[in-house]
Amino acid sequence: MVVLSMGRNRTLVEEVMQLLLTIEQVAERLNLSRSQLYIIMRRGELPSVRIGRSRRIAFCDLERYIEKLREAAGGDGAAA
Repeated sequence: MVVLSMGRNRTLVEEVMQLLLTIEQVAERLNLSRSQLYIIMRRGELPSVRIGRSRRIAFCDLERYIEKLREAAGGDGAAA
């Protein structure tokens, strides 16, 4: 494996891995259980990718999912 330095002690691999979040990371951000998150993914509401035996969710897909939730709620998600 080739690892390229991105400066400030970060490698290209570390940068890419931050683009893909674990199920636990996403569940924590959404304040959901892992089971609830798997149901959302199974319904096709939040795309995921399989890497080996684990699942990952792209950060941009998480952002899109949250935006859809805001639109469905009829606003930008800001408190009144």
